[in-house]
Amino acid sequence: MSAYRIAVALILMVSSMLAQSEDTRSEPEITLSLKLIAADVQSVLVQEQLNNAYDVFARLSEHGLTWQPSLLAPNDLAGRLDDEQLRMYAGIKLFDAIYAATFRQPKVVAEAVAVIEAVHNRLDLRSAADMSGALLTVLGRAAADPSGVDLDKTFGDLAAGLIKDVPVLMSSPQGADYLVDSLFGFWLQQTFMRIRLHALAQQVGDFTLDRGALAQPDRGEWETAMLTLLKAMAPLDQTPTIPGSSIGKVDLIAETLAAYQADTTPEGTAATWAQWGKLEAETTAARAAILTPGH
Repeated sequence: MSAYRIAVALILMVSSMLAQSEDTRSEPEITLSLKLIAADVQSVLVQEQLNNAYDVFARLSEHGLTWQPSLLAPNDLAGRLDDEQLRMYAGIKLFDAIYAATFRQPKVVAEAVAVIEAVHNRLDLRSAADMSGALLTVLGRAAADPSGVDLDKTFGDLAAGLIKDVPVLMSSPQGADYLVDSLFGFWLQQTFMRIRLHALAQQVGDFTLDRGALAQPDRGEWETAMLTLLKAMAPLDQTPTIPGSSIGKVDLIAETLAAYQADTTPEGTAATWAQWGKLEAETTAARAAILTPGH
């Protein structure tokens, strides 16, 4: 079965499960459901795929992907967003930190780490999940000594740290919400940046980055993993759309996967340019909804 058909099947399954999930269960019932779902989540979040998601910009930098600080999310929103927005904001700032580490920008890494810590404090996440803190420790090292950082090791350590934290996060509803929403925020910021960075190169007739992206063996892998994760979490996810918008999380990821599958040449076609144009508008709107207080 093609990746596109898998995506369509996942959308139908998730939509069906969400339609049936008016969550009137007690906390113990939800916790039991989490235990049943945790194994599925752990099977999705494997180290190799996480490592690929973390280091893709490092690989694409060899094909012309550049440092564009204007694409970073603001650093001053931790005290102004609601809980769901905060969870996604943490993932957005995690990708900002990884982008900055890739281009040896220690001040930006440190600022992103401080934002993530502030979000954890606002959500009182540590009371719900005894996380290892490995993620912030690894990023802290990247901020302290950017010239001495081994990026391959850094991304591997980040992936290992998240995998270590998955069972802890999946032990409580608050932790599980944080895991899935922060990973969605991470995916969204990465995708938003990728589309914008490709567009910047294409505007001057440079398709080097597109050629490099097409050569990546894991193209579309992270989208497939995210769709599987959202499917696993669907019985507990009461917010299938982006806060303050009608954009569905699953729909947006599936559309991106379909665009990857359709776009098979560096220069693209009228149809694929239209797909990416639509996705640029949707990812921009989704990101703005998450980062706008009061949504």
